[in-house]
Amino acid sequence: MRFQHLSSFGGGSQISVSMEILPPGKQANQAHYHLLEEEHMLVLEGRMTVRLGEASHDHYVCFPAGQKLGHALVNHSDAPCRYLVFGNPQPHDVAVFTESGRVSVKLMGKGYRRASAMGYWDEVDTKRPA
Repeated sequence: MRFQHLSSFGGGSQISVSMEILPPGKQANQAHYHLLEEEHMLVLEGRMTVRLGEASHDHYVCFPAGQKLGHALVNHSDAPCRYLVFGNPQPHDVAVFTESGRVSVKLMGKGYRRASAMGYWDEVDTKRPA
């Protein structure tokens, strides 16, 4: 997946905006939810399935902070999908990964992955049926 943080160009700190491109047949992230951060996703070009719990959505969706349904972005099409992700970054956010049982805790604005030897996709079944 390719991504570019757009909000860093203007020096913004309250809202994060990223443009992402997800290749065909790929999943952008593990199913997860945030306790403190809200995210919005808007498809600009192509098609993608947004899994939210057991439901699927296309085009636009909001993931409110604390909504205890895991969300994941999946491109089931044969073309890349370009989309924007908006969020409100929180220095002490907790993310819960609903399928793997992992928990990500930011301490003083830094995520656990910066200090952990475990890779993001380690021990996660990436071959789930469509």
